[in-house]
Amino acid sequence: VRLESLGGLLFVNLDPDAPPIQTLAPGFEEDLQSLVPQFNSLRPMDTFAFDSPESADWSANWKVVVDNYVECYHCHQAHPALADLMEMTSYEHEVQEHWARQVSRTTRTDNKAYRFDASDDVQIAAYWYLWPTTSIWLVPGDANLFVLSMMPNGHERTAFSGHRYGLSESVDAERSEYLNAILGPEDQSLCESVQQGLKSRSYNQGRFMVDAAKSGVAEHGVHQFHRLVMDALQV
Repeated sequence: VRLESLGGLLFVNLDPDAPPIQTLAPGFEEDLQSLVPQFNSLRPMDTFAFDSPESADWSANWKVVVDNYVECYHCHQAHPALADLMEMTSYEHEVQEHWARQVSRTTRTDNKAYRFDASDDVQIAAYWYLWPTTSIWLVPGDANLFVLSMMPNGHERTAFSGHRYGLSESVDAERSEYLNAILGPEDQSLCESVQQGLKSRSYNQGRFMVDAAKSGVAEHGVHQFHRLVMDALQV
């Protein structure tokens, strides 16, 4: 079993002949370090898997879940509090071969999601995706990082597991409540609804939302993910 480190995170690979993760994801570690305050000082605080066992196991295929994660076109409608926290006009997409990152460099301390202070370590919101199943979040407030795996648990279920990283074991209760009890269930409802919709006889493929500026309405990350799936399946 191969064990590799990338950005201080350990990855297991059961394929001894697979390319090294550093080769697959060039620039990923540097991007994390450039955006995450006190990156090298963060340490695991506790496990993180949303609010309950039910919310850590969704009735949706893992590809539906990743589709939902790698774009924010749906945020205004589906996550109104999150869209109020982030300045969506400053939203950016960065798409590389095996990883992608979304970032809002402008956020509002006075917002509908949770309160944080202008003096806190983290003032941006950033979301990384590393092929195939790793998501990493950075959200405004005290120094933090959330690393979550989105693992297939059957062809219509996805299980979540991960850790919260920080400098202190104390938990921002308001932020935790928003992430666990509001944002997570909002995305769960979306993904499970899409999974049901895929079974509809009226379902047909749609078009990708394209924006040359790779703004918050762009689906460049979704297109990249679909291409990676097709390459992996050799179709």
